Amino acid sequence: MSCFFVVLVMLMAIVPAGYADPPDWDLDPAAFQYTCNITGILYVNNEPAFDPFNELAAFVDGEIRGVASPVQVGNMWLFFLTVYSNEVVGEMIHFQ
Repeated sequence: MSCFFVVLVMLMAIVPAGYADPPDWDLDPAAFQYTCNITGILYVNNEPAFDPFNELAAFVDGEIRGVASPVQVGNMWLFFLTVYSNEVVGEMIHFQ
């Protein structure tokens, strides 16, 4: 998987209704050959999300490929997400 430094801004048009149980996103990094690192900021309703309990996951064809929790850097919460693959190129990544 070719990967360059990417700053990804994710826009979410949802309104959180409160805290829920965290999703059961289980991933085995040893099952993959390649990695790609993504740094991103999560936006909810066009505002940066400042909740340390947020989680971000990467999926390819419904299969979990990476999970990250936010890290506070200055006054922002950044996601440092590692995405795993067995393909060098050509996979479409979806985020939840």
